[in-house]
Amino acid sequence: MIQENLQNQERLQVEEKVLGLSPETLSQNSSSTETLSEIRVPLGLEALEPSFSLSEHFRSFNVDVLRIRDEGDKFLSPFSWSRRKKTITLLGPFMASTLAAYAAGAYALASEPLRAKWDISETLFSIGISLFVVGFAFTPMILAPISETHGRYWTFVGSGVVFFLGTLGCAVTESYTGMMISRLITGNGAAVFATLTGGVVSDLYCKEDRNTPMALYSMTIMGGSSLGPLISGTVVDLLGWRWIFFIQVIAIGITTTTLFLLFEETRSNVLLRRKCLSLNAVPFKTSAGKLIYFAPVTEECLKIEISIIWRSFVFPLRLLGTEPIVFCFSLWASFAWAIMYMQFSSIGLVFRRVYGFDNAGVGAVYTATIIGSIIGIGISLLQEPVMKQVLSHKKPLSTPEQRLLSPCIQSILLPIGLLWFFMTARPDISWISPCLALGSCSLGIFSIYLAVFNYLADTYHGVTTWKDQFGSPKGAFLGITNDSYPLGAIMSTPFSAYISDRFGRRLCIIIGNFIMIIGVIFQCASTDIETFIGGRIIVGFGITLALAAAPVLISELVHLRHRVLFGSLYNTSSYLGTLLAGWVAFGSYRIPRAYRRRRVIQWM
Repeated sequence: MIQENLQNQERLQVEEKVLGLSPETLSQNSSSTETLSEIRVPLGLEALEPSFSLSEHFRSFNVDVLRIRDEGDKFLSPFSWSRRKKTITLLGPFMASTLAAYAAGAYALASEPLRAKWDISETLFSIGISLFVVGFAFTPMILAPISETHGRYWTFVGSGVVFFLGTLGCAVTESYTGMMISRLITGNGAAVFATLTGGVVSDLYCKEDRNTPMALYSMTIMGGSSLGPLISGTVVDLLGWRWIFFIQVIAIGITTTTLFLLFEETRSNVLLRRKCLSLNAVPFKTSAGKLIYFAPVTEECLKIEISIIWRSFVFPLRLLGTEPIVFCFSLWASFAWAIMYMQFSSIGLVFRRVYGFDNAGVGAVYTATIIGSIIGIGISLLQEPVMKQVLSHKKPLSTPEQRLLSPCIQSILLPIGLLWFFMTARPDISWISPCLALGSCSLGIFSIYLAVFNYLADTYHGVTTWKDQFGSPKGAFLGITNDSYPLGAIMSTPFSAYISDRFGRRLCIIIGNFIMIIGVIFQCASTDIETFIGGRIIVGFGITLALAAAPVLISELVHLRHRVLFGSLYNTSSYLGTLLAGWVAFGSYRIPRAYRRRRVIQWM
């Protein structure tokens, strides 16, 4: 009798979670199991494991079933899929992430014909890049709850359609306004391809096996960013600027079709829900003639409400503001990503003016960055067996921190490559030397990008303090953190140039630093998350004011003869400061409430 009462209470708790009913309502409707015309049996994620048995599950609930049918391997956990099935599933997302990065870089090669067509400045043309990035920054925050709750499949396919339509608009437009609107739409569609692919990798692989697919994912981002200018440089000379986008339209159409046909759902909670629906299609019956229905044991809301979308929008900012490791790693990756695009914008300028290259030649230079990425993925695949032999007694790569050993060394290639490029891009030195420098930069950026994704994906699935405060976010939420950092900076971007020109470079830097100090004070004194997030946004607002005026001030103060040297030192010092911040956060990660001490150091 006691056992029967305990089982009844457990069933009421399960139904309260699944059906959203109050305990009073449930108890009134089911005072005794014998009076029910049906029995609800909960199913957890263990039902997706190959070893799961329905007969044993029924016995654990003391349910006597007349006949049990086998669902086979139709609803297996993605972790248990075969290597072949995982490879086929990842084919579409990897193609998609490559195209997303390709679209970001290909647009720049249409600069000369479009500026001549619409008689616009380089600044107005570059707004198209900014609008593309705006889509990258904010769209994943809105689509994250849809992807996590309703699955990856239709999120990817739907984004492919948006990406296709936006790129088609770029190809056929006749006006500058039409191009800008199309670029914004393109960025919104491409954002999912670039960010949620990392979430798919996390869905398919355990952290012990995640390094290789995550390295391949990073390779698609780095390689796609280089392939865009490489191919578009030749296309714009031979076929015209419209074919830069028509080629993308064809590729996006093929990729979206591949996703539609070959991509399979990878979210375990969605697969569990589908398994319950499949089992309930033809209900089981007990020996007493009662129907058995299965209900997934998942704490989720299937309705997409504004409050859910708002929480998913605020969550990355909360994560960014309260977790120093996430902030520093995001800053590290953001800085490296910014350097890469600054480098890309300088390639055409340097190789056209210094070496007399045409568009096709400038595009071919990007081959160096592709080779650097290929070498980077080779190193990442070799580092695990090498580390196991060299440090076998320390069990390398058994913790997320030990994955950072190789990137800590390899990332130094980024400042080395920057200094190398600026010192050797001269007419009396062969063009091969700056190309090798670009490869060095690409290799360093690749290691940073891979380290950030691996560390965040591994760490924030199991930290106790993290779960206490934020629950257990999945891969898509973690991937969004890399797109959240520029929020405060984006807000101050429209004012930075005006303040710098109107009041002078020095005053603009002073104002930016003063705003950053105010933001840090807010963070140190904060007692709630809202105040802390506000402080972070204020700091980001001030950073843009300081960074927009600082390089211009250097170029105006330094003699032309020494300008390249001091400009390269400025970029390198910024990188070293970021590296220092990362190590300070890493060393104090286990100290209780250490974030206040870090903010004080930042304020000083």
